[in-house]
Amino acid sequence: MVNNKTNSDMTNHKKKTKSVMPVMMTLVVAMGLIVGIASFSVVYKYIISDSEGEISTEHFSANDIAGQALANLTGSDIDAVVKATDTNAGTITFLNLKNQTTNVVSVTENSILPQNVSVESITAGDIYTYIFDKDKRLTELKECKNAWEFSDYGITINKTAQLIKFTGEAKSHADQTYKYVDGITTAKRYNTVITFEELSPLDLVQVRGYDDGKINKIYSINVQKGHGQLQLRNLNSISYPVVYINNEKRTVNKNTPNIYLAEGTYTVKITGSNCDDIVKEVNINPKEPYILDLAKAMVKSGVLNVTANVTGYKLYINDKEYSPTESNLLEYGTYTVKAVKEGYQDFTTQVTIDSDENTCAINMIKETQTGSVTFSTTPADAVVYIDNSAAGTGSFTKEMPLGSYMVTAKHNGYSDLTKQINLSVDGQTISADFVLTAN
Repeated sequence: MVNNKTNSDMTNHKKKTKSVMPVMMTLVVAMGLIVGIASFSVVYKYIISDSEGEISTEHFSANDIAGQALANLTGSDIDAVVKATDTNAGTITFLNLKNQTTNVVSVTENSILPQNVSVESITAGDIYTYIFDKDKRLTELKECKNAWEFSDYGITINKTAQLIKFTGEAKSHADQTYKYVDGITTAKRYNTVITFEELSPLDLVQVRGYDDGKINKIYSINVQKGHGQLQLRNLNSISYPVVYINNEKRTVNKNTPNIYLAEGTYTVKITGSNCDDIVKEVNINPKEPYILDLAKAMVKSGVLNVTANVTGYKLYINDKEYSPTESNLLEYGTYTVKAVKEGYQDFTTQVTIDSDENTCAINMIKETQTGSVTFSTTPADAVVYIDNSAAGTGSFTKEMPLGSYMVTAKHNGYSDLTKQINLSVDGQTISADFVLTAN
């Protein structure tokens, strides 16, 4: 009985063992798949990720999985923007446009480059598709199919938002907006690096960018036609100037008459009330301003004839002394005319010279205006008092300032006689007769 029971137990144990084995194997396989998928995910992330931050080659050397990811790119087409070139070392530094990793490759005699492209002609901001080998040697450099470029006016930069926009000056891309990459996107004028602040909407720029399927980013800006300055000197010599550029009227500040224009040739026309029209062909370039000196313009002139109510005065025109008895030739414009004579108030007026013959009438006023009063009395020796002050006896003439006066004639044995006299106009002459009555 004992032996039978033992055999039965062993049989049951074997059955249990057989049933457990498939479960264990299933768990082991599942764990292996999980680890494999996780490892592949890490590698895949480094291959195709499009993160905003830059992943440098140091990360690859420090991480076996990332290093394997870089190795997996060997022999593959990689869309990249050129960060830098070293012609002495024969190397090109690329920024991978898929995962933002940086890679330095060597150019050898076996490297295949596009026609008319050399290491010397490759500059930062250029976009290519490249292939390298396991020794980081450039195998082939090709035109990038996902890269694009266009030329237009109206570029503006928003550094806060890192945006490039084309404004109303644009011919075909107005109101379109693009991203740029700080520290990567370059701007140049005639192969010389410039700052974004030096760009103007007046510039014709060629921009190159890349479509990663999410957002268009610009990586290079090349000024094909810059802008320059037209300086209008001595614009104040022209009265009421109007400036036209290629027949388009321009608003100009007479104090700082500088006009910014796109590079090229323009017809400048300036009109004024004191000169014939000035027409000039000017060539604008970014290197130096074009100076148009209007002091050399042919200004119209007219004669000023002066008349006056006095003689012997001095005549000044814009504070310069002129002859008061001759006709004076003056350029078209507005002048200040002043007449000065002792005993008279200064006379000042504005005169505009806008024709061949012009006149100015001067009316000078005495500093103290007076009139004359002729007195006569009966009896002939009566005394005349003006405002209670003795002025004379009998008949006499007295010059007096304009105004009202109380005049009294007195004589012993006669009643006093008082009258009010008024002098209201300069040079006025009046009579005042006093006939006294005996007491």
